[in-house]
Amino acid sequence: MTAETSIVISDLSRFAPREAISREPRRGCWRLVDFRTEDGIEGAMLYAAPEDEAPPLTLDLEARGPHAIHFGFNYTRSVFMDTVNQTPYPLYGTLWAKLSGDPGFSRFAPETRWRQDEQFPDRTGGESALWHAVHEVFWKTVDLDGHTLTIRPPGPPFDGPELAHIANLAYVRLVPLDAAAAQWHRRLEPQPETRRVAVQVCSGHLSGHAMGSDAFHPTDEQWVRDDLAPFLDHDVGLICFEAIRGNLCMFPTRVGDVGTEDNTWPEQWIDPLASAVKVAHEHGTRLFAGMRMMGASLPVVLRPIQWARYYWSHPQWAKRDPQGRPGSNLSIAFEQVRAYWLSLLREALDRGCDGVHLLFDRCWPFVLYEQPSIDLFQQRHGEDPRKLSPDDERWIMHQCEVGTTFVREIGDLVREKRGRELAIHFRAGEYGTWERVEPRRFGCDVETWIGEGLVDILMPTPCGGPEVAESIRAWRRLAGDRVKIYPDLFPRSMPGSAYADLATCLYEAGADGFVMRDAERRAPRASEWAVARHLGHRDMIGELRERWERTYWQARPLDLINGLSVRYSYNDG
Repeated sequence: MTAETSIVISDLSRFAPREAISREPRRGCWRLVDFRTEDGIEGAMLYAAPEDEAPPLTLDLEARGPHAIHFGFNYTRSVFMDTVNQTPYPLYGTLWAKLSGDPGFSRFAPETRWRQDEQFPDRTGGESALWHAVHEVFWKTVDLDGHTLTIRPPGPPFDGPELAHIANLAYVRLVPLDAAAAQWHRRLEPQPETRRVAVQVCSGHLSGHAMGSDAFHPTDEQWVRDDLAPFLDHDVGLICFEAIRGNLCMFPTRVGDVGTEDNTWPEQWIDPLASAVKVAHEHGTRLFAGMRMMGASLPVVLRPIQWARYYWSHPQWAKRDPQGRPGSNLSIAFEQVRAYWLSLLREALDRGCDGVHLLFDRCWPFVLYEQPSIDLFQQRHGEDPRKLSPDDERWIMHQCEVGTTFVREIGDLVREKRGRELAIHFRAGEYGTWERVEPRRFGCDVETWIGEGLVDILMPTPCGGPEVAESIRAWRRLAGDRVKIYPDLFPRSMPGSAYADLATCLYEAGADGFVMRDAERRAPRASEWAVARHLGHRDMIGELRERWERTYWQARPLDLINGLSVRYSYNDG
């Protein structure tokens, strides 16, 4: 398996339909542009701007037998950016691709910096180097036998003004696999014992993100298949789908909110949660309903995600500061609030979910100085908690005890049906520094959860280095094999080699597997995802690391584009 034996498809005028390809800007067409890289790859690449309304294109790959598929992309300069995530290029991807037979489209995005990843060098080289190169990424291996490749610009909601960008494909590189290489890749096929990777799917692209982006409502189940495609048929054994974001639900609900003025679910909308459960189960993957206990938002954003109608209808149940002023979230010190969240979870579980994923790493503290909380504290300690330091150990444990009461209630609900499980995401580290923190400071008494058998899967976050390993070892000693520990691998963007190194470290500390938060924005980083999706293969992590370093990602500087010297052109005007 060498670059010399590879087949490079660089004349992309071969895609069909031919009438959807033009050398001039034309609505309904992709634009064909000649290029040559400094290392000698030349051909004609395809671009499509959002306003071009370019259709899907299909190519017969013609090759037969096992091959590794690589794509080359030129992420050109443009006026577009991802205003949701505040990044120059959309994290959800600039191009979609699928082979005939795939369950859905895979999404591809540039592997530029995102969040808290300053510890790693920017391998794209920054803006100018990014525009002036073709970036090649490994996608996957497949036995090509009459397969066709389909590409398209991103579909809804990723084609809207908040996320749209220029789609590009420069070339396709097919690398034939010899018998040894084919066998190596077959070893990466998922087995029951390797399916120990979990993904957390933030549904902000459905509900709207917390800062106030638009909601989206799919009308076709294929949309869900495309959304989940990167997580199917690999080591991902669990999808944690964020079904409840505050009172806004990703399913028809009698209790919560669906984001319409009259709170009715239009007939043409599909049920995203039920469809996600169906798709996951078709591929032997479990799906948990995720809940994030969001509350009110800043007053200047007006999208449904900020309406928080349940919060504003019950201001008497809000959290209170020491002066008695309300905070933006409801307090679980109130039985009525806990009952409300439980009623939403019951509706979600009724759609066939395999369990609940509780996002306790967000929206904390969960209880403050509400009257039931004050009364309970005074009964036990004889003091007014408002007169204590917020770091007083008694106050910290009081907040944990109220949280544990809620965890017990959720566990009781989950276990009404045999086989269902409870996973909890909770803070165990500092973002950026990755230093250990005590989860009790965030209202989470992990030791009590373990001791009482309240939780099935612990998901400490963020786990960006060896610092949290000490906590994992302690929980493993306490839990034995009764509880699974799935550290949340951070940062969200890191080289495939860093995924491999971090996984090795945390396996050695006692991790059973891993979870990846915001996986819908990790998977389009194709070379990184090509390692992350196989981390259940503990015995192959070293080999995956070596493959990533050698073949999964590379930049090829451009020599010519559109007939012009790249080195001496495009200098800001």
